[in-house]
Amino acid sequence: MRRTLRPRQPLDLSCTLRMLRRGVGDPTMRIADGEVWRATRTPSGPASVHFGREGAEIVVSAWGPGSEWLLDRAPQLVGLDDNPQDFRPRHQFLRQMHGRHPGLRFGASGAVVEALVCSILEQKVRGIDAWRTYRRLVLRYSDPAPGPGNLMLPPDPAVLSRLG
Repeated sequence: MRRTLRPRQPLDLSCTLRMLRRGVGDPTMRIADGEVWRATRTPSGPASVHFGREGAEIVVSAWGPGSEWLLDRAPQLVGLDDNPQDFRPRHQFLRQMHGRHPGLRFGASGAVVEALVCSILEQKVRGIDAWRTYRRLVLRYSDPAPGPGNLMLPPDPAVLSRLG
Protein backbone atom coordinates (compact mmCIF):
# COMPACT_ATOMS: atom_id res chain seq x y z
CA MET A 1 0.00 0.00 0.00
CA ARG A 2 1.17 3.49 -0.78
CA ARG A 3 0.28 7.13 -0.19
CA THR A 4 1.76 10.42 -1.36
CA LEU A 5 2.03 13.45 0.93
CA ARG A 6 2.49 16.97 -0.38
CA PRO A 7 3.86 19.20 2.41
CA ARG A 8 3.00 22.90 2.12
CA GLN A 9 5.94 23.90 4.29
CA PRO A 10 9.51 22.59 4.74
CA LEU A 11 9.63 19.10 6.24
CA ASP A 12 12.82 17.35 7.31
CA LEU A 13 11.82 13.67 7.54
CA SER A 14 14.99 12.50 9.27
CA CYS A 15 14.98 15.25 11.87
CA THR A 16 11.25 14.93 12.56
CA LEU A 17 11.11 11.13 12.88
CA ARG A 18 14.48 10.73 14.62
CA MET A 19 12.74 11.53 17.90
CA LEU A 20 11.00 8.15 17.70
CA ARG A 21 14.24 6.19 17.31
CA ARG A 22 15.93 4.79 20.40
CA GLY A 23 19.57 5.06 19.43
CA VAL A 24 21.35 4.07 16.24
CA GLY A 25 20.90 0.36 17.00
CA ASP A 26 17.10 0.53 17.42
CA PRO A 27 15.87 -2.60 15.57
CA THR A 28 12.40 -1.06 15.11
CA MET A 29 13.61 1.91 13.09
CA ARG A 30 16.21 2.88 10.51
CA ILE A 31 17.09 6.32 9.14
CA ALA A 32 19.52 6.68 6.24
CA ASP A 33 19.97 8.86 3.17
CA GLY A 34 16.83 10.89 3.86
CA GLU A 35 14.65 7.76 4.11
CA VAL A 36 12.96 6.43 7.21
CA TRP A 37 11.82 2.88 7.98
CA ARG A 38 9.70 2.20 11.07
CA ALA A 39 7.96 -0.85 12.52
CA THR A 40 5.09 -0.55 14.96
CA ARG A 41 2.00 -2.22 16.35
CA THR A 42 -1.32 -0.67 15.38
CA PRO A 43 -4.91 -1.37 16.48
CA SER A 44 -5.24 -3.29 13.18
CA GLY A 45 -2.09 -5.36 13.71
CA PRO A 46 1.65 -5.15 13.13
CA ALA A 47 3.00 -3.05 10.29
CA SER A 48 6.06 -1.35 8.92
CA VAL A 49 6.25 1.91 7.03
CA HIS A 50 8.76 3.58 4.73
CA PHE A 51 9.01 7.32 4.11
CA GLY A 52 10.95 8.51 1.07
CA ARG A 53 11.08 11.55 -1.16
CA GLU A 54 10.21 12.02 -4.80
CA GLY A 55 10.96 15.65 -5.48
CA ALA A 56 8.84 17.79 -3.16
CA GLU A 57 6.52 14.88 -2.38
CA ILE A 58 6.84 12.28 0.35
CA VAL A 59 6.00 8.75 -0.70
CA VAL A 60 4.80 6.56 2.14
CA SER A 61 4.61 2.78 1.71
CA ALA A 62 3.36 0.33 4.32
CA TRP A 63 3.16 -3.44 4.84
CA GLY A 64 1.25 -5.72 7.18
CA PRO A 65 -2.24 -5.87 8.68
CA GLY A 66 -1.84 -2.37 10.13
CA SER A 67 -0.66 -0.77 6.90
CA GLU A 68 -3.91 1.07 6.17
CA TRP A 69 -3.98 2.45 9.72
CA LEU A 70 -0.39 3.69 9.31
CA LEU A 71 -1.03 5.28 5.92
CA ASP A 72 -4.12 7.08 7.25
CA ARG A 73 -2.02 8.55 10.06
CA ALA A 74 1.15 9.30 8.08
CA PRO A 75 0.43 13.07 7.96
CA GLN A 76 0.11 13.20 11.77
CA LEU A 77 3.28 11.14 12.24
CA VAL A 78 5.37 13.67 10.31
CA GLY A 79 3.58 16.70 11.79
CA LEU A 80 1.76 17.87 8.66
CA ASP A 81 -1.30 18.71 10.74
CA ASP A 82 0.72 21.43 12.46
CA ASN A 83 0.55 25.01 11.29
CA PRO A 84 4.06 26.48 11.71
CA GLN A 85 2.64 30.00 11.48
CA ASP A 86 0.84 29.36 14.77
CA PHE A 87 4.13 28.67 16.56
CA ARG A 88 5.27 31.96 18.07
CA PRO A 89 7.73 31.19 20.84
CA ARG A 90 8.33 33.93 23.38
CA HIS A 91 11.74 32.72 24.47
CA GLN A 92 14.71 33.93 22.38
CA PHE A 93 16.40 30.50 22.35
CA LEU A 94 13.27 28.80 20.98
CA ARG A 95 12.93 31.45 18.27
CA GLN A 96 16.54 30.85 17.24
CA MET A 97 16.14 27.06 17.15
CA HIS A 98 12.91 27.34 15.20
CA GLY A 99 14.70 29.52 12.66
CA ARG A 100 17.61 27.07 12.37
CA HIS A 101 15.39 24.01 11.89
CA PRO A 102 12.44 25.09 9.71
CA GLY A 103 11.72 21.51 8.62
CA LEU A 104 11.42 20.06 12.12
CA ARG A 105 7.89 19.01 13.02
CA PHE A 106 6.48 17.32 16.12
CA GLY A 107 4.28 14.46 15.04
CA ALA A 108 2.02 12.03 16.82
CA SER A 109 2.69 8.31 16.50
CA GLY A 110 -0.44 7.04 18.24
CA ALA A 111 1.80 4.32 19.71
CA VAL A 112 1.25 5.09 23.39
CA VAL A 113 2.59 1.85 24.89
CA GLU A 114 5.72 1.98 22.74
CA ALA A 115 6.39 5.53 23.88
CA LEU A 116 5.71 4.65 27.52
CA VAL A 117 8.06 1.66 27.54
CA CYS A 118 10.88 3.76 26.12
CA SER A 119 10.14 6.72 28.40
CA ILE A 120 10.18 4.52 31.49
CA LEU A 121 13.47 2.92 30.48
CA GLU A 122 15.00 6.32 29.77
CA GLN A 123 13.91 7.63 33.19
CA LYS A 124 15.38 4.66 35.04
CA VAL A 125 18.83 4.48 33.40
CA ARG A 126 21.20 6.63 31.31
CA GLY A 127 20.23 7.24 27.67
CA ILE A 128 22.63 4.84 25.99
CA ASP A 129 21.95 2.09 28.56
CA ALA A 130 18.21 2.60 28.12
CA TRP A 131 18.62 2.22 24.36
CA ARG A 132 20.65 -0.99 24.83
CA THR A 133 17.99 -2.35 27.17
CA TYR A 134 15.24 -1.52 24.68
CA ARG A 135 17.19 -3.21 21.90
CA ARG A 136 17.59 -6.36 24.03
CA LEU A 137 13.86 -6.34 24.85
CA VAL A 138 12.96 -6.08 21.18
CA LEU A 139 15.39 -8.76 20.03
CA ARG A 140 14.39 -11.20 22.77
CA TYR A 141 10.64 -10.67 23.08
CA SER A 142 9.42 -9.59 19.67
CA ASP A 143 9.00 -10.71 16.07
CA PRO A 144 10.16 -9.56 12.63
CA ALA A 145 8.08 -6.76 11.16
CA PRO A 146 6.16 -7.28 7.92
CA GLY A 147 7.66 -5.90 4.73
CA PRO A 148 11.09 -5.57 3.17
CA GLY A 149 12.64 -3.23 5.76
CA ASN A 150 14.35 -5.97 7.82
CA LEU A 151 13.02 -4.46 11.05
CA MET A 152 11.71 -5.92 14.29
CA LEU A 153 8.37 -5.01 15.85
CA PRO A 154 8.29 -3.39 19.26
CA PRO A 155 7.43 -5.94 21.96
CA ASP A 156 3.74 -6.79 22.28
CA PRO A 157 2.27 -5.15 25.42
CA ALA A 158 0.74 -8.51 26.44
CA VAL A 159 4.19 -10.12 26.37
CA LEU A 160 5.70 -7.26 28.38
CA SER A 161 2.94 -7.52 31.01
CA ARG A 162 3.85 -11.17 31.63
CA LEU A 163 7.50 -10.29 32.30
CA GLY A 164 6.64 -8.38 35.49
